[in-house]
Amino acid sequence: MLAGLVVVDPVGLQPTPTAEADTRVADTPVVRRGADYHVKNSMSAGPADSVFRYGRSGDEVWFTDTDGNGTDTPVVRRGKTLYVKNSLSAGEADAVVDYGRAGDQLFFADLDGDGAETPIIRRGATFYVRNSLTTGAADVTFTYGRPSDEVLFGDVDGDGVATVVLRRGATFYVRNSLTTGPADVTFTYGRADDEVYLADVDGNGTDLPVVRRANQFYVRSSLGGGAADQVVAYGRAGDVVYFGRWTPPPTALELELTRDVERSWRLGRGYAENTVNAASFRKESLTSGVVAGVRVQYAAYYDDLGRVVIAKRVHDSDSWQTKTSSYRGPIQDAHNVISIGLDGQGYLHVSWGMHGHPLSYARTTTAGGLALGPKQSMIGTLEDAVTYPQFLPTTDGDLFFLYRHGRSGNGDVVLNRLDVSANAGAGQWSRVADALISGENARSAYWQAVTDDKGRLHLSWTFRRTTNVATNSDVMYAVATDATGRRWVRSDGTAYALPITQATAEKVARVPEGSNLMNQTAMTLDDAGQPFIATYLNTELNKGGTTQYAVIRHDDAGWHTTFTGFRSTAADLAGNGTLALPLSRPNIAVRGTGAQAQVFLMLRDAERGNVATVARTQAGGIGANRWELRDLTAGPVHSWEPTYDTRLWHDEGVLELYLQYAAQGNHETTVPTSAAQVYVVRVALGKRPAAAAVSASASTSESTSAALPRVAPSSEPSASLGGDPSPEPTASLGGDPSPEPSVDPSPEPSGDPSPEPSVGASAAPSGAPSPEPSGAPSPEPSGDPSAEPSGDPSAAVG
Repeated sequence: MLAGLVVVDPVGLQPTPTAEADTRVADTPVVRRGADYHVKNSMSAGPADSVFRYGRSGDEVWFTDTDGNGTDTPVVRRGKTLYVKNSLSAGEADAVVDYGRAGDQLFFADLDGDGAETPIIRRGATFYVRNSLTTGAADVTFTYGRPSDEVLFGDVDGDGVATVVLRRGATFYVRNSLTTGPADVTFTYGRADDEVYLADVDGNGTDLPVVRRANQFYVRSSLGGGAADQVVAYGRAGDVVYFGRWTPPPTALELELTRDVERSWRLGRGYAENTVNAASFRKESLTSGVVAGVRVQYAAYYDDLGRVVIAKRVHDSDSWQTKTSSYRGPIQDAHNVISIGLDGQGYLHVSWGMHGHPLSYARTTTAGGLALGPKQSMIGTLEDAVTYPQFLPTTDGDLFFLYRHGRSGNGDVVLNRLDVSANAGAGQWSRVADALISGENARSAYWQAVTDDKGRLHLSWTFRRTTNVATNSDVMYAVATDATGRRWVRSDGTAYALPITQATAEKVARVPEGSNLMNQTAMTLDDAGQPFIATYLNTELNKGGTTQYAVIRHDDAGWHTTFTGFRSTAADLAGNGTLALPLSRPNIAVRGTGAQAQVFLMLRDAERGNVATVARTQAGGIGANRWELRDLTAGPVHSWEPTYDTRLWHDEGVLELYLQYAAQGNHETTVPTSAAQVYVVRVALGKRPAAAAVSASASTSESTSAALPRVAPSSEPSASLGGDPSPEPTASLGGDPSPEPSVDPSPEPSGDPSPEPSVGASAAPSGAPSPEPSGAPSPEPSGDPSAEPSGDPSAAVG
């Protein structure tokens, strides 16, 4: 059990929080008086939380996160030399770098999304961006705005990447990318003579304007004009103030993996207060395919701020790249999962954040890329009430897209198809069936699906009559006759008339309501194309008995339902909304054919301590309880449900799962929990090694997101990083190292707190900064904020 986080009863029926965990870390002020810094860890009046001394009273100072560890620390500039400190403490610089010229205007920001903030030089209206804390030529050069504009950098759209914001008087011009074009957002806030910062004061991942007047801070919670949402008094009118993040985010919950995990990779911090990242109906959470002759693998998840994160690697590489998109999901509802699909041309398609909501769909802007383009429609009809998005590939690189239109107890299954060769190679969606399976305004289908080697869709499903999961009944089946998905038949080849209804559906397992039959479990095919369906239900159906995992499969003799036999308790599925269940929906993978086919069930069960488990047997041994159960984690994963890379399994027989700790409360409630580490793990399918469990941190192949080089902290500052960054004057952002010795930038006594009172704590009157006018747009055109030169940021890249 993860101490201090959650308590789960012996059968895992109801998680109970023992302590609330605040996973959000906000920007807060630090007051500078001479060489003393008074740090405040909350946006509130009161004394400083800590005080430290660094550098000299006359130093130019920035606070920034140069090492990407989530906290801001001081950088002192003397001339063109930067003295970097990686902690809020006195002592020698951890790194010394020469960059730019003594008179340059200097900023720090993360413009490439790798988590580290690096130097930006401004000369007139031209910006020179260096994506690592090293000397050298600019990595990007662009022109934007006018030399007289005030410039701020911040992540105003919450995508993990900072962009430039221009201020002219009281008008702000926001551009959400380093590209030429007009401002994306223009608004007026405060007065022309206000001191303004961009800061994330509520910890939601988005930087917003903070106006300072004397010792009063006026905070907005949205990007636009209007009254301040919060007013705080802090410090004195003459103080120098910085905003930054002084405390790191809580450590992500990690899992102890066993030797049955052959390899593992860490991707990042995933939201964990419910199962929105870890529900079995995430089809897919992990997918792969061949792009330009190379197999690549993608994953997607919500981070702890609810932002959609896309991760990618060349398969079998240890280096994952991640990109935080500007899209967010309503993560408090576990239905709002992310589904991804990779088409044959290498574009990743993403759908997210829907439980009876309008379609949210985007695709990457380039083949093999990470950046998502704008949200778009697929067809334009039946896209107003979408739930359960699912992408499935065909053999020719096209994609199917399934979703429910409607709601629980009253919904239809809609089927779209992407033709990747249409629309000049960009692909074109078309509607295959408005209602492939109809609920007839009286029920809805909860399905699982798979495509075979001919590109045909296989579907199995249960019908639910109401919003109560206890009204699930029967298991049904249909298969398309070809890769178009337009004609459908039963397992005996007899044709369906569309839409398929309760009366016309082939019932492969008759299960009455009240039998604890679970919906949206899993389906796969053996090497001969025979379907296997994994689910759970009561062994004595609605008369009670053990709630048991079962496999429903087809062979030449017809359909067979076989119980596994390795559970011994009953579960009660009655209720509405997402429930905290003692056992996960299973997932299933099969290889081989006939009775000798190997069957793998992936599951999580309170009877086994809620660890992640893979159970293995031969198809002929399912009912004989000849299962070998291997646990992938040494501790609980709470309410995690398994999903895996089905394309990788099909193509290469490699079993890789999405894995993270995920809590869940009953009836769509959340459990306060810190962010959880997101893993991709490869299951060892050979013989069990004899060695004991090992920590995930010691797994045989752990990786981190690919990052640009950074300066390593050093107890002895070195000037050897200097040098001429570029032989061309226009890109000359460096130069020779300073002849001054690279020494501790703080020769004054270190560690002594200021003899003056730490911080003022006067009460703050509430209200808004004087708007002049409040929220009114500038009389200037609200388009391109730069008329010198015409057009916006230069496309020149250094």
